[in-house]
Amino acid sequence: MGSETRYSQRQFGPLVLERGQSQVLSAPVYLAGSLVAPSEGTITLFDPSGSAVVSAAAVSIVSSIASYSLSSSVLQSRTPETGWRAEWRLLIAGSWHVFRSDAVLVHRRLYPVVSDEDLYQVRADLRRRLPSGVSSWQDKLDTAFGEIEGRLIELGVRPWLILAPSALRRAHIALTLSLIFGELAQGSTDTAEAAARDSYKQEYQSAFSSLTFPQAEPDTGNPDGTGRKSGRPVTWLCSRYG
Repeated sequence: MGSETRYSQRQFGPLVLERGQSQVLSAPVYLAGSLVAPSEGTITLFDPSGSAVVSAAAVSIVSSIASYSLSSSVLQSRTPETGWRAEWRLLIAGSWHVFRSDAVLVHRRLYPVVSDEDLYQVRADLRRRLPSGVSSWQDKLDTAFGEIEGRLIELGVRPWLILAPSALRRAHIALTLSLIFGELAQGSTDTAEAAARDSYKQEYQSAFSSLTFPQAEPDTGNPDGTGRKSGRPVTWLCSRYG
């Protein structure tokens, strides 16, 4: 094994590119729990055929994170599909590192529908239980939503095609509460916080297993006309096409 520094480029899932929208792409890099600021870098964005749509464009370093402002016109005429990828070439501590991200071009990205206020409606005590110096449970909300999106992708469901974001509300609240009480339990197994953690985790599993939602056609973004889909995987007992 070499002594090469193992940086982590944090990713919640595939990089979601929204067609016809200006957007800021970013590549946060971490080492030992802390953000690492590149001194400079470039980004190259490839389409599914391997052609560079953005080629070695200079990035900006904002709050220690490499960022790139993608113009709405760049992807305006492209067909939404998977298979895109981004390559970030960043100069860190005098050495160049290339970080790769899988990406998907979509009509519309999926936004969560849950905020702190929804958590407080269930557990009003969480207002006073925020960690010192923290004014919101947003980090737990973001982590929970990322976990839900990742689980859907693993099951073959594309979150960006879901037309009813509210369908994920119950699962999102329950998983967020489980994460919060997991932190408050501080590793204990016989406290009220630990019991709440486990209870909300079970509620999340139940909510996720019963998920149904309408989906869009990948090419058009319009309803696919087949009714509500399930978040559960499908087991094929015979040929899928015969």
